[in-house]
Amino acid sequence: MDELLRQAPRIIAEAAKSVLGVISLAILVIAIVGYFLAWNTNETYRLVALALIALATIALVLIIFRRAAVDIGYPQIGRPVTSNATTTASSPMSQANLSDFAPLSDSTSSNFVVINNRNDTYDAIVDAIAHEEKQHVGVHQLRMAALHGHRGDRLLEPLLPNPSFERFFEAMFHCIRSNGRNMWNVREIYNITTEDRLAQIADRLELTKNEEGYEVRAFCDPYSPPHIAPLIIGDAITFLGVEDSRYFKVKSSVVIKNGKASSVFDDYFSNLWNDPSIVEIRSAAKIELDNIEALRERILRLPSS
Repeated sequence: MDELLRQAPRIIAEAAKSVLGVISLAILVIAIVGYFLAWNTNETYRLVALALIALATIALVLIIFRRAAVDIGYPQIGRPVTSNATTTASSPMSQANLSDFAPLSDSTSSNFVVINNRNDTYDAIVDAIAHEEKQHVGVHQLRMAALHGHRGDRLLEPLLPNPSFERFFEAMFHCIRSNGRNMWNVREIYNITTEDRLAQIADRLELTKNEEGYEVRAFCDPYSPPHIAPLIIGDAITFLGVEDSRYFKVKSSVVIKNGKASSVFDDYFSNLWNDPSIVEIRSAAKIELDNIEALRERILRLPSS
């Protein structure tokens, strides 16, 4: 709610600049002026003016609410989702789409799915994690290089609850908190260039400070161009995400099911992981508080523009 209130002026301004917003605002202004001009004349004119004021106000409220709904990534009404991952109440992806990832044991066979929707991308990641656990016994690997979304003004969290984002974070926490013979080894890379973003990630690290098999490193490069964000699940599934202009997330992705392709992207991840300029903020043993503080000081020294 605090984030919604903080972003309210921007949402209202964007809504007012839309065609319907301009028309509704114009009708509202004309109706208000007409109401006062007709104050001492005709009562019918005043009633008509009041009706127009009410209708224009309702229209503006609906436009602003729709603007907020678009901010959290829900597909617009009447607009088809151009994705191969269809959403259902019980499963983010249909069983037919899950078959696109099988058989995972055959690392030479390949196929890919293009997902042009933010929510479907995160739902597909959740399904891929569950599918990996079902298909393989033993330690699982998850590699994520979230190098997108470090430039420009972005929202830390959606203005309204987003079930797809929530399911994704639940799945990630499930992997991080796993243990035993079927545990996940999770490695994450970020490009952190703002204090707010650093605080958000530091809070997540605090929630998982006692888990094993979890490591995080970060760059601090505000001048880096946008990167494709690879997420490698197991040894045969790779998501390549395109950055979202509103959040520190991706808006679409290509999913590749191919063991050799995943191996190439894993090599790319290893190069990033071992880059001399990267900072270790969560080692295999603990949260590296000194490194986080050094990263914070480095962010404070960045140019404000």
